[in-house]
Amino acid sequence: MENLVKTIDGYEHHFGFRDATSRDGVTISYFASLEAISKWKNLDDHKMAQQLGRDSFYEEYSVHVCEVLRDYGFQA
Repeated sequence: MENLVKTIDGYEHHFGFRDATSRDGVTISYFASLEAISKWKNLDDHKMAQQLGRDSFYEEYSVHVCEVLRDYGFQA
């Protein structure tokens, strides 16, 4: 999925992390528009991966679609 999401026009970047013990994790993906998010959500290969995750890997999950209003930080 990592290489596939990069093919979506409007994809910007993503990052994720997993807890080694519990296998809980988070992936955050950034897109330029709601249209790009919709393309990713409705891509057939992505839909198949989502179904596989529901059937075989995850007891529960959630999706949040949010708008970043500010993004700032500190880098050394």
